[in-house]
Amino acid sequence: PPEHATPYVLAALLAIGEMKKISGRECILATAVAHELATRMGSSLILKNSSSVELPDRGVRMSLPIPGFGLCAFGGVASAGRLWGLSAEKIAHAMGIVGYSVPVPMITKFATTVPASIPKYLSAGVLSQGEVLAVISADMGCTGDTEVLEADYGFWRALGCEGGGPGGIRAGLGGGKRGKEKELGEEGAF
Repeated sequence: PPEHATPYVLAALLAIGEMKKISGRECILATAVAHELATRMGSSLILKNSSSVELPDRGVRMSLPIPGFGLCAFGGVASAGRLWGLSAEKIAHAMGIVGYSVPVPMITKFATTVPASIPKYLSAGVLSQGEVLAVISADMGCTGDTEVLEADYGFWRALGCEGGGPGGIRAGLGGGKRGKEKELGEEGAF
């Protein structure tokens, strides 16, 4: 999913950014943060006991379980929430809200169904709507499970993974400058 994060993180931050009339610089930074968090989410998952599905006639080979694109919702919410002006506490609530609305991973079913159906692409829009709704709901005082990524039954467990969570997501943060991102981050509040 991190390789395909853009459709699942960009729409929400663009919608919020348009409403808030953000600058191009803020939009670029928010996009980078959304992609970084989605990638870190994917990298933090421990996919033990996976099996493989091969469909040579369709050019498909995947390892299972596949966490799906739902984990990208957290990157979308973090960036959109920041652009909306949410505090860290409210962003945590927005993540808890979106975590409960993430769709079930269906990519394996999609890849093994002939002919392929269009609903695979519907998911990006539905997930983006959920991200925006979570941000606005948190701003209005709705609370979410602020531990949705943690504990024995956190989000990673719902994806069928053996482990995951904040420790893996935070690993390596602040480990050094990689080009201009650090300078942009110093000006922004991400």
